[in-house]
Amino acid sequence: MSIDWTDIYSRYAGKWVAIDSNDEQTVVAADSDAKKAYAESLRAGKRAILHRVPEEVIDFAGYEV
Repeated sequence: MSIDWTDIYSRYAGKWVAIDSNDEQTVVAADSDAKKAYAESLRAGKRAILHRVPEEVIDFAGYEV
C-alpha cells in the first residue's frame, strides 16, 4: 500500500513533521526544530514518525556505474 505525502510535502517544505504512526498520514506537529515537533507530538499523546521534509523535491531516475 502506498501513501501519498504530496500535500505534506507542499505544506511543510523545509520543516520537521511528526506524523501519526498509526495511519502514517496525519501530521501531529510541525516545526523547523525537530525536538520541538517531537515534543509537541508527545504532548498530543501520539507516537509519531519524525521526518524532515526537503525544501525542494529533486527527481532521481537512477544511477549507472
